[in-house]
Amino acid sequence: RDVGEAQRRITYILKRRGTIYDRNNAKLALSIDIPSIAVNPRAFRYRIKQFEKIKILVFSHVKQKAKKLGRELTPKEIKKIKKDLERQLKLKKIKLTKRQRIQSRRRAQIAQERIERQLIQILKIPYKKIVNALSLDSRYVWIKRHISSREYQAIQRLGLDKFLRIEFEPKRSYPNGTLCAQVLGHTNIDEKGMAGIEKYKDKILRGKTEVYYQRSSA
Repeated sequence: RDVGEAQRRITYILKRRGTIYDRNNAKLALSIDIPSIAVNPRAFRYRIKQFEKIKILVFSHVKQKAKKLGRELTPKEIKKIKKDLERQLKLKKIKLTKRQRIQSRRRAQIAQERIERQLIQILKIPYKKIVNALSLDSRYVWIKRHISSREYQAIQRLGLDKFLRIEFEPKRSYPNGTLCAQVLGHTNIDEKGMAGIEKYKDKILRGKTEVYYQRSSA
């Protein structure tokens, strides 16, 4: 096998689907970016565990420092302690006691169940689908594609975006609603033409996938 080939990285870039215009240059069909929710189940579970570990460590260290100083710590001092503990935990320079480990595992389980309930309530999807997705031994799973602005804002407001992946995907939009719908046709969720002009001119509208080759250092 060629060494150069083994060290070459290939990147595929999909072009945005083309816009359909009428004879007066008014847009009849175009693609707009819509948020979709995905998750890396492994990273999701890891982040929750780390989040709970930090909370336990911060509480313990702040309590000890306050007792030593004989006063309550300021928000700035607490923030500094938290940042330092996050760095130490990442570098594995600090360890939890056995009691703290048990406590963090229990709290992480509770936190995961709470997030599951929140996602079910916000996204209106079955409990089983959420639980199965978050328990997979996988790196990438779709939770729900093309969510509404209300759903997106609710996820951000509750701070769930730090545990999930929000991807902005193109979605086909028809400014005139059902006008000329039978002629224009429609696409599926992956923007493949399924009927009408969208299907007949699919190859042209989809464009060509650009391929980039990048040689990585040995």
